[in-house]
Amino acid sequence: MADEPTAPVPPPASDGPVPLPEYAAPEVPVAEGAPAPAPAKRPIWPFVLGGAVLLFILAIVGVVIAVLAVFGAFGADPSKTVLEYDRAFETADCALFQKTLSDGYEQAAFGGELDCAAWTENAENYTTDGTYAFTVRVQSMTVDGDAAQVVTHETDTSSGSPQDYDVRYYLVKENGDWVIDDIVNETE
Repeated sequence: MADEPTAPVPPPASDGPVPLPEYAAPEVPVAEGAPAPAPAKRPIWPFVLGGAVLLFILAIVGVVIAVLAVFGAFGADPSKTVLEYDRAFETADCALFQKTLSDGYEQAAFGGELDCAAWTENAENYTTDGTYAFTVRVQSMTVDGDAAQVVTHETDTSSGSPQDYDVRYYLVKENGDWVIDDIVNETE
């Protein structure tokens, strides 16, 4: 064996890739006249499982959309208007305050055009040492077409001692938005 000559190995070509030898897949002998073997069947369970998962995800998305639509995430919500009304006082934002009121209520409550300077001064009285002295919690909300009622429980601490109120807000739709049309303090 040591005396057998070996074939010289050519040096690798430096100006391109080295070609790889081609290999053919071995042929499977088929008896003459015999039908060709049937292709391998894919299992169906991955498709069934994938379809079930997809249907489950679509059902969850549908439920989330329905809940958001019912509770007002897509469009106006009467309780959000009431909370914006409160936020207008907290931030002394007269424009936001006016946005929450119906034209009729603004006319009735302020005798016409609201004096924003006087209102802002009044709203600032609800803040003491940088702390807003009012808390508002929505207790209930009912909607009947273009009319709604929101009942809140409110606590005023601006005078130093907490005073609790239950307040009913009557809202109507104006130009597609919920606005406050009347406010009744039910504690009195």
